[in-house]
Amino acid sequence: FIIYRDGYYYLFVSFDQCCRGSGSTYNVRVGRSESITGPYVDREGVSMLEDGGTQITFPTVQFRGPGHNAIFSEDGQDYIFYHAYDRLKGGTPTLRIHPLEWDEEGWVYVPGLEEQADE
Repeated sequence: FIIYRDGYYYLFVSFDQCCRGSGSTYNVRVGRSESITGPYVDREGVSMLEDGGTQITFPTVQFRGPGHNAIFSEDGQDYIFYHAYDRLKGGTPTLRIHPLEWDEEGWVYVPGLEEQADE
């Protein structure tokens, strides 16, 4: 998924293994570029073509494999939509929606999600 914001194109990708229920290792990573055709790099400057990508979704105690994303903007607020597998419900695929925030360097993150991570 690609969005444009403040002079950069942001590429959101699903990374790793999906469709294994609670055993999924899926996550969403992002890179940015001044050109829609890339190259896209992560926060550390690593190309997404060389395994780069700043991770923004993380497995939690309850939800595993958070990936397959879309970005939606409404009234000046950006949101990420994705699915994750609910461990407390036998690995049931579940729609997740979170607001996105942007730091002072122009990088996107999901508030509070990294702190809940349980790898």
